Amino acid sequence: MIEEDVRTLVQKHAKGRGLRFLGEPRVNVPALNPELEVFMPREENHNLLWERFSGTSLGS
Repeated sequence: MIEEDVRTLVQKHAKGRGLRFLGEPRVNVPALNPELEVFMPREENHNLLWERFSGTSLGS
C-alpha cells in the first residue's frame, strides 16, 4: 500500500468541522480501519504506523 492510497482512503472518510468554522476536521476512524485492513493486516498496519510517527522500529 502506498501513501497515496492511504491519503485517498482518509479523505474518503474525512468529515468537516463540527460547527462550520469551529473545531477541527476529523476522520471516521472506525469506518476507515476495515478498509485499511483489506490492504494490510492489523499487526503490520500497527507496526508501520508506529515506525512512521515515533521514528523507531518495533523490530518485526
